[in-house]
Amino acid sequence: SVRDMKPAALGHCKHFTERQVGGERYNIFTGCPAAKTCTMILRGGAEQFLEETERSLHDAIMIVRRTIKNDAVVAGGGAIDMELSRHLREHSKGVAGKEQ
Repeated sequence: SVRDMKPAALGHCKHFTERQVGGERYNIFTGCPAAKTCTMILRGGAEQFLEETERSLHDAIMIVRRTIKNDAVVAGGGAIDMELSRHLREHSKGVAGKEQ
């Protein structure tokens, strides 16, 4: 019950507002210094669009989570090609004529 709640379980926020988004009313807490969670509201015209947005957001959150938990990173997405290109460009500056 509320009477059993310990002060350590309570939080603080700098601002509290109630805002209507579409047909729904939301309580919005901002400026919460010790917040460990947040809520994202996804809205769109088509259910398929919302599902794809939710999947993409979930993927992005999981990537950040893995990065925080494990600081080892494997380069991908063309990173190796870009690094090779950079090295070749630097090397070519020292090669004259058609030998490049």
